[in-house]
Amino acid sequence: MLVYAIVSIRCEWPLWLTWLCTLLMWYNIHRTVRWTEYDSPLAKQQKQLHADLDKTMNATMERAARERQD
Repeated sequence: MLVYAIVSIRCEWPLWLTWLCTLLMWYNIHRTVRWTEYDSPLAKQQKQLHADLDKTMNATMERAARERQD
């Protein structure tokens, strides 16, 4: 962004071009963060790990509740 800002000022590019580039850069960053958080292989692996952990914890809690009732 800094390099683009310097070049656009020195070359006196029109403002609409700056807005367009800013929008495209924002979109690219947004998609990168979304992919990292939700769609990457590591994120999918972490989701599966959390699901397995929740399933195990629920089963353990149910087992403990049954044992207290007996």
